[in-house]
Amino acid sequence: MVAIAAIVAANNSTSADEPQTIKYTKPGADGIPDYQPVAGWPRLPDTLQLGPVSAVAIDSADQVYVLQRANPPVLVFDLDGGFLRSWGEGTLRNPHGLRTDHDDHLWITDTGRHVVMKFDAHGKLLMTLGRESQPGDGPDQFNKPTDAAIAPSG
Repeated sequence: MVAIAAIVAANNSTSADEPQTIKYTKPGADGIPDYQPVAGWPRLPDTLQLGPVSAVAIDSADQVYVLQRANPPVLVFDLDGGFLRSWGEGTLRNPHGLRTDHDDHLWITDTGRHVVMKFDAHGKLLMTLGRESQPGDGPDQFNKPTDAAIAPSG
């Protein structure tokens, strides 16, 4: 199984115009994972530029979701790096964490709005947990949530 493990913004890559992606292959018999650069991944339309990436997730259809702190915040690619779509403009203030669940919903944490949001694969907001822009430690509040975990039961 091969998965995209990390995307490094252009300012950290070998070329000023080309982002660098690292391919991760599960550990073999020796127990050592293999990380290798993947040249030309992703392939962005001329109208988009890759910003600071905070998270990457892959759904059951092998679509790669890249969460970035730029507009649009969610970029979707196929495994080969081909651009499929983007969404989320005006929805996220400081996107941080990204997970997919068993139904291919996306769970995104926003440390700027202090919420965890559930979206469908095309960006329709399905649920918001926490109080918008009201950090706290109450039962219905978060203070800069950074990640979400999905239970085996969903």
